[in-house]
Amino acid sequence: YMVNQHYNHPSIICWGLSNETTTDNKNFAKEKINGYISLIKNLDSSRLVGYVMSHGTDDPSGYYNDPDADWFGCNIYVGWYIDQNSNNPTNRLNTRLNKTLSRLGKPMAFSEYGCGGTQSCHSDDFMATTTRGNHERHDIEYQMWLHEGHIAAIKNKPELLFTSQWQLFDIAVWNRQEGYKVSLDGETVFDNNELKRLKNKGLVERDHVTKKDPFYLYKAWWNQTDKFVH
Repeated sequence: YMVNQHYNHPSIICWGLSNETTTDNKNFAKEKINGYISLIKNLDSSRLVGYVMSHGTDDPSGYYNDPDADWFGCNIYVGWYIDQNSNNPTNRLNTRLNKTLSRLGKPMAFSEYGCGGTQSCHSDDFMATTTRGNHERHDIEYQMWLHEGHIAAIKNKPELLFTSQWQLFDIAVWNRQEGYKVSLDGETVFDNNELKRLKNKGLVERDHVTKKDPFYLYKAWWNQTDKFVH
């Protein structure tokens, strides 16, 4: 349905089969993926076909025994879901990207990365006060620092097919319970229930108006024409 409905859209440059699929039966997964690839290419031979996996370890051998995809993507959340206590996210990300790129030898997308943060949570020492794991605290200083580390790594990887910071806006997710413990002064912590049911990895808050500090980091990186300070 996806290919038949959208194949005429000129903005579509490739097809993606999946997002964060995992299984212990790699041969079964390879057989299924190759079947879908064959089906899609029979419907549209003009575009590349790939898939995205969750990649949470240093070992990239779990890529379904290298199916016949033209490209693949990894969602790697260094400093958030994995390597949570690392004080050098650039180095940790470089290690994971290098191992994965060398393992498969085909175009790779850095398809998701990021972390939570809110403009109403601050700390002078975010590495000491931000609780990751269940993510009770979401200091904007930590989010900013982590994105700076990711950009430093991405700049050294021009071979990446594309990169996707996740995500533009905070979204409502009932079971997330993220970011509602806030601190305006870095010391006093209180609950803000208006932030309780959010997934707040966005560069802009749920109101689609309030731009977080990392928004301006990406604006400065991507926009090489306009000069500004924030």
